[in-house]
Amino acid sequence: RWQEPVPPLPWDDPIETGRLVPRTGYLRIRGWLNTPAWRDAFEGALRDVASYERLVVDLRGNVGGALVAAQDARSRFLPGRTELGSIQFSTVTGAMDRPHALVAEPPAEGPLWTKPVRFLVDPLCYSATEDFLQGLQGLPHVQLVGQRTGGGSGRPRTIALREHRIATNSTALTFDRSGRCIEGIGFEPDIAIHADPLRPDATLDAALTGW
Repeated sequence: RWQEPVPPLPWDDPIETGRLVPRTGYLRIRGWLNTPAWRDAFEGALRDVASYERLVVDLRGNVGGALVAAQDARSRFLPGRTELGSIQFSTVTGAMDRPHALVAEPPAEGPLWTKPVRFLVDPLCYSATEDFLQGLQGLPHVQLVGQRTGGGSGRPRTIALREHRIATNSTALTFDRSGRCIEGIGFEPDIAIHADPLRPDATLDAALTGW
């Protein structure tokens, strides 16, 4: 028997909702958790903002988490069956397998959002957060605002080198619909905002204008 150590979460509440300006809802997702409580909170948040005409989803600082939760959340922003891109896994020999198409569709039950939505992103958006974004960018109702994301879809392999020394690398390459690799590159925002510590709200301000 053993107990896995669970580090403390860097936030008290992974999901937050509110209203920014008239007719525009706000949804903050700080991390992805594959738990019933998290899924209930996320679906509840989508219901809370359902009456708004537009939605801003703040992903800044979200370094990842549970892939299953991110994939389920992504499906609720899809208008129908959607080609997301492709994935290419590494094999036991160290070579790369053939690309496999990634396709998803919205769930039959629960809240959906197919009205205009803008996702706020930055270089800390990584791993499961980039899996969430894969396939959403390029849809007619979706825009990314902020800085380029971190460039790693996760699926890590950790290798022990020596005491207190490990190496971690991705076991797969992911590609968007155009065939552009995400690893090491990330997602380039549709509305790029230069990071400026003197204007910390520049990304949010940009997302609230020009719909």
